[in-house]
Amino acid sequence: MTKTVTLNEAQTQLRGLLALARNSNEIIIEENGEPLAKITPIEKPKEQKQRVAGLGKGTI
Repeated sequence: MTKTVTLNEAQTQLRGLLALARNSNEIIIEENGEPLAKITPIEKPKEQKQRVAGLGKGTI
């Protein structure tokens, strides 16, 4: 879900907007009807499997 707020609303409701972003929502902040900034959630990096030395032996 995308929510658009004014700059003044963003200043007064920052904690609530961050809570929305934490729940995978996108927030667009606008000033005078023009988009100014976007708050988006940061995706957690996927866990990588631990590499094992020697598995590619003889392939190069």
